[in-house]
Amino acid sequence: MDFDMAMLDWLPHELLICIWEFFPIEVKMWTNKRFYLRHHHLIVVPRYESFIRMVIRNNYTFLFNIHIEEQYDKWLNAKRWFYDDMLFANYLDFQLHYARQNDSKEIEITILERRGKGYTAKKHKTTRHKYCKWTS
Repeated sequence: MDFDMAMLDWLPHELLICIWEFFPIEVKMWTNKRFYLRHHHLIVVPRYESFIRMVIRNNYTFLFNIHIEEQYDKWLNAKRWFYDDMLFANYLDFQLHYARQNDSKEIEITILERRGKGYTAKKHKTTRHKYCKWTS
């Protein structure tokens, strides 16, 4: 049986205070930002790239900011990322393209600001994506 967070809205506040300590951490971390920041490393996402695409698609800036802080170097060094018959220089360039494609302005701004801090002066000239389709 899955736990439904909407059930907490029906309970009186006094009862929630009494039973709060019995909730598992996996439930508590979805209740507010403080618990999420403290325990988000416990989340096991079997398809992490799919999770990040969902975050970008839905413009979940809070979640994206947490993950870009933790994964920035890994994303920047992930060379040659393929998606939708296109080749990107790294995973961060793919995310920027995906944010523009899904009209996620806040995440696009976050990527550009973060990329501006970590890139060299002429890095923008080498971040291209290429179509990999065969022509006959």
